[in-house]
Order: sequence, then structure tokens, then C-alpha cells
Amino acid sequence: MSTMDRDWVRLGRMLAAARKAAGLTQGEMASELDLARATVQKIERGHEYGKVTPTHRALAQRVGWTADSVEAVLAGSEPDRAVGAHSPPPTTPELDSVLDELSERVRLALLGGQVVDGDVIDLAPDDPDSVAVLILKRGATRPPASPERMREDLRKWSQLQRAARQIFSDDESGS
Repeated sequence: MSTMDRDWVRLGRMLAAARKAAGLTQGEMASELDLARATVQKIERGHEYGKVTPTHRALAQRVGWTADSVEAVLAGSEPDRAVGAHSPPPTTPELDSVLDELSERVRLALLGGQVVDGDVIDLAPDDPDSVAVLILKRGATRPPASPERMREDLRKWSQLQRAARQIFSDDESGS
């Protein structure tokens, strides 16, 4: 895979989301791995590298991924969880509380069908808890979507992700 085929922004987003899910700040992650916080920030912002570095692998392993998950994520796949690595699932009361805050339409959409992909977009660099969550779901209807329909849906999904990122980056620059 050439450097141009790698999605460094996706890798950064996914590492940031996994770090947050692990309850770590960028500073804590950096300290644990004996890195500068700026290095973690640079990777999470999607800086393009010529090749995967040991630092990428260390970050991946710290958030519970296998070391080779970095290449998988760069190629558009999902990371593999390391054996024994897990984050505790939310409890039923926590899930119920989250669902109670959502509209009926959103609840039904979340609970039905199959998740195809998801994305977390940081809304403000100075507020790590301020995020937008995008979820692509495929309904439970039969028959399954044709390969052409799936490609078209994924193309639109990619456009939506880029547009959302652009909207929030425009907000940051004051445009």
C-alpha cells in the first residue's frame, strides 16, 4: 500500500477515540509511553508519516489493539483487540440513561439494523469531551443491499464524514 492510500486522519481519530474510551488524557498517554504530549497530538490530528513508526504501534497497544492494527486502520479496516484487552461495557442503567436522553426516532434507529461504520469528530481541540458521533447503519430489511448500493452508501458516508470534519474545522478557524 502506498503512502497516499493510507488514511492517517482516520488512524488519528480512532486512536483518540480509543484513548478517550480508556479514560486517558493525551498527557497521561504520553507520560505512560515516555513520549511528548505533542507527539500524541500530532498523531491524533492525522499527521501523515512515510511509514508506521514504533510510536504508532505503542499507542495502538496501549489502547488495547494489536500492533498490526495500525496498518489495518490505515487501510480502512477495524483494529483487532489484543488478547485479554477489553474495556468494560457500559452497564444497563448507563445505557438506559443515554437512550432516555435521545429522541424516539434516534433510539429506534440506534437499536435497529446493523452498524456499518462509526466516526467520532472532535468539536473543539481544547475540549476533549465535546464530540460529534456519526453512525452509519444498515436497516434490517431483506433482501440485503446489492454490492452497488453498498458502494454508493459508503461513498455518501465518506462524503458526510469529510463534510462534517470541514464544518467543525471551519468553526475552529473562525470562518
